[in-house]
Amino acid sequence: MSEARRRIEELRMLYRRMLHFQKPDGVWDCYIIEEIEELEKELTAEKQNMTAGQGDHVETRTNVWFITSITVFSPSDKEVAR
Repeated sequence: MSEARRRIEELRMLYRRMLHFQKPDGVWDCYIIEEIEELEKELTAEKQNMTAGQGDHVETRTNVWFITSITVFSPSDKEVAR
């Protein structure tokens, strides 16, 4: 589990514990909610960076095409060349 996910879980547990003692009045809960939202944005950005986008595969296909288009000489071709 990443550090950001672990921190989100800790903040959620803290929020739930605080609900037993105080009402969410915008004094204490807004800080916890803001931090959770910020961490979730970071996780979403990381996931988008890891996901391959459209056009990312072009270079790979070009390399594969180049490798498969190399002419392979058979033994009969070598005998004709001698």
